[in-house]
Amino acid sequence: MADAHIDSWLSSLNATFEAAVEREEEQAAGDLAFSLLQDLGQVETLRRGKAAALRLAGGASLPIARVGRDYLAAGRPPNLIVPISFAVILVGSSGPAPEIADDSLLLLLRRAARLGTYAQISTIEGEWQGRIVKAGADHLIVNASGQSLVIGNGAVRTITLLRAC
Repeated sequence: MADAHIDSWLSSLNATFEAAVEREEEQAAGDLAFSLLQDLGQVETLRRGKAAALRLAGGASLPIARVGRDYLAAGRPPNLIVPISFAVILVGSSGPAPEIADDSLLLLLRRAARLGTYAQISTIEGEWQGRIVKAGADHLIVNASGQSLVIGNGAVRTITLLRAC
């Protein structure tokens, strides 16, 4: 009789231990998944296939049509280009996801320079409108009102593509 009581007690103790280990493993897996989600960058978050909109200073928003490695293109047509580090994004639950592009802002601006694209460049110091003539690794050159403006990439907040030559 005593052996049956001890066997029952040991079985109960074993079941309690196994349940505790299972809870700890589930908690650890949940913590790992949570940590991995926290480490996703802004571009990876946008590339997860949900509709997204660029929030503008006045409270309006534009649909994000394209996400590159370090920029996004918003609007219809998608002519507002924003470096990803300056974007405020509203992720929606429905609607088409943005197109995913494997290019960079530099490549996009070099294409615009090749086409002689007119653009409005908004910077921390103001806005200029002119033709993009060069896109360097750390700057772009815009011909505005007969002058060449050398604009550091870090100063650029938005680029509105107006038309190609």
